[in-house]
Amino acid sequence: MENKMIASLLILGVMITLAAVVVSALPSGVQNLQVIKSERRNEDLYPANYTEALAGNVTELNLTAETITRHWAGFFGEISGKITLEDANGNIFYDWTVTNPQGEIYAARTNSVDWVNIRCANAAERLNEDAFVSAVNDTDEDAPSRTFLAYGVDDGYTYTNGHVGPGHPTFWVGSVQIDANTCYAAKMYNSSRQEGEFWEVMLSDGTQVVYAATIANSDSQDNGADGFDGTNHDFEMIVPENGTGTDTATTTYWFWVEIE
Repeated sequence: MENKMIASLLILGVMITLAAVVVSALPSGVQNLQVIKSERRNEDLYPANYTEALAGNVTELNLTAETITRHWAGFFGEISGKITLEDANGNIFYDWTVTNPQGEIYAARTNSVDWVNIRCANAAERLNEDAFVSAVNDTDEDAPSRTFLAYGVDDGYTYTNGHVGPGHPTFWVGSVQIDANTCYAAKMYNSSRQEGEFWEVMLSDGTQVVYAATIANSDSQDNGADGFDGTNHDFEMIVPENGTGTDTATTTYWFWVEIE
């Protein structure tokens, strides 16, 4: 399991730096993807606790613990890029360096997305993501269907972590407008272990699910927003990855960026 990219929702992830060139009205494939580091929960930070046992006694205990997710991997990092004017052969007529990128980053388990037909994922597609990671909606707290929620809705479950659908801002995917608070969404954490400025939305082109995360820049200096680890990042996002049982295979994700 050591080489699996399974990430704790609170602690771990894969840090990547992305560079993109925007050449059309559609999301552009990432031209350069550099993995800076990939790490997972350090169990040495959580040693076993203990109490004394006395013959003849029965003792009531209240225990609190955290365990690593087996259904998600995390990505976070920085984005740089340009807006270009170019021909069909990639010859650049002119370009503009984007110093304070805004827009979205997309991830999917395919290298071909029908961007013209992109829309919010529906309930059946969300449940299919449960099946992909061998999660059970009724019992697995970190199932995709219990992580990406409708705006203001907790789907009728009693959430021990208090998660309710956070909604999301209006954004565009190419020429398709995604209206605010219409898709299943989640928000990644900042350094205070609270939902920060990192929205993520579950989309679909009718064939496969696409995960869209907003590029977060909280100031004009391109410093990103407060991230889970106390460092500013341009984006944080999670993607389904099956780590249940003896499954040690990794999952390939392709990335696109749309810079505005």
